[in-house]
Amino acid sequence: MLQAQFTPAFEAGSLDAIVIPPTAWPAIQKTGKKFNIIAKSETTPSLQGTGLTVISEKELAAHPDLPTIYNTLRVKALRYAEANSGAYYAWAAKLGNTTVAIEEQTAPLSGNPVANFTAAGISQLQGTLNFLVSEKEAKAFSIQNWELQSGN
Repeated sequence: MLQAQFTPAFEAGSLDAIVIPPTAWPAIQKTGKKFNIIAKSETTPSLQGTGLTVISEKELAAHPDLPTIYNTLRVKALRYAEANSGAYYAWAAKLGNTTVAIEEQTAPLSGNPVANFTAAGISQLQGTLNFLVSEKEAKAFSIQNWELQSGN
């Protein structure tokens, strides 16, 4: 469910609780409504998530060098952002209609590791996969095999 869907449903009482990414919190705070925070990812590591980029087998076959090119550009962009963090956070704040302080707190550059798959990231992906399998929304597979296919 997207934020545009879950926020109104939560506010209307259709949902008892929601999990939101830290970057969405400023927009929810702007409503002026009081919400009870049950847990934060900073103090509850099991709530933390990760992101990844995937490519279909068809597109990978058509563009076999795309993962290498993409990752090279991703690392270059990350290093540029780290070297120019003030400008990066100012840009992110403008884009997100927040403040530099909020961006630094909710979306720190340290949350974007240079490594393709960190141990924490693999653990988070495995937890997500386990949940989706338990809900019968996915079939089990080995994330470690997937990682090896990425060339990492």
